[in-house]
Amino acid sequence: DFSWFMVGPMTVKPFADFGAQVIHVESSIRIDGQRFSGPFQGDVPDPERCGDYAQVRTGNRSIAIDLGSPEGLAIAKRLVAWADIVFDNFAAGTMGRLGLGYEALREVNPEIIVLSCSGQGQTGPHAAAKGGGGHFAALAGLNELTGWSEGEPGYLSAYTDFIAPRFNVPLLLAALDYRRRTGHGQYFDVSQYEAAIHWLAPALLDCEVNGRVARRLGNRQPHGAPHGVYHCAGGRWCAIAVTNEVEWLALRAALGDPSWASASEFSSLAERKLHEDALDVRIAEWTQDRDAYTIMDTLQGQGIPAGVVQTGSDLLERDPQLAHRGFFQRLDHPALVSYRAPQHAFRLPLAPCDLSRARLIGEDTHDVLQEILGYSDAEVASLAVAGALQ
Repeated sequence: DFSWFMVGPMTVKPFADFGAQVIHVESSIRIDGQRFSGPFQGDVPDPERCGDYAQVRTGNRSIAIDLGSPEGLAIAKRLVAWADIVFDNFAAGTMGRLGLGYEALREVNPEIIVLSCSGQGQTGPHAAAKGGGGHFAALAGLNELTGWSEGEPGYLSAYTDFIAPRFNVPLLLAALDYRRRTGHGQYFDVSQYEAAIHWLAPALLDCEVNGRVARRLGNRQPHGAPHGVYHCAGGRWCAIAVTNEVEWLALRAALGDPSWASASEFSSLAERKLHEDALDVRIAEWTQDRDAYTIMDTLQGQGIPAGVVQTGSDLLERDPQLAHRGFFQRLDHPALVSYRAPQHAFRLPLAPCDLSRARLIGEDTHDVLQEILGYSDAEVASLAVAGALQ
């Protein structure tokens, strides 16, 4: 795994957590940017104390080598000879310039499976354009649909970094199955930009068929009313979504069937959409002095979709569903001392997931070189003197 930032760990994490040996190739010369994403323990920037990195890089082993040196390149190729899969998310052409392009790797390992997940793919007029997930999310149009209708487009963070892995993981699993059946490896060129556009399929189809261009709606939705996030007591919030008449009648009952709810402007979904501002005011008047969790439990008990807007501490300490399923696993760490990392959203009955902590930079270099690649003590020492191990 030559990747850095978020799309890399999100792609390899399922493999690592469920038992594959994943070797993360990094360097103290050019530290994985994910290690600086924060938050940091004690609010002091430190690549070994980054909470985000520690949560998403579970299960990996870390080897620190200088890919710019001949000796470092030789180590990388020896890793390729051992590996089933090579993954990177560098800018287009980077692996080739390092001497690690697909053709070079196939000479080392004819059955290798290689997946490059760059911003806009390896070919085309914009292939070399710089950027990260935040830029590609905007380029794909996701930001245009995020935010309030009267406001500017919202920022989605590095959103394509969370979309592309959902394509990468099944793609790699299929490639492994294909190689098992045929003996052939292959190369995949995945564009984060193009993967993100698939997330907008309904809006694109609506534009193609009906000529409607999707716009920002805030928390609203074309087929629901009320459909929003409402202020509750104590500065909390609760999301409420009503998408059919059965739910609307149930909501009216939960509200005590106030007289305003039987008015003609709220008699159907079409009418409620026309008078949605007034409807939201009414719902907010009911929620503002009530506990958010009580609202959620009451409405869910009536078959109405509702959910508290939870905080990080709610997820860690309060959510009974996450606690029941053991979603967070506590891990010991030499720099963080102890932290909790999330399990996967799926369970495999024949392959239980047991997380192992994130590694320090290059923590496993010596062990990987000797145990996996077969270097002797003298050879490791020679590589260190040559400056390849950093």
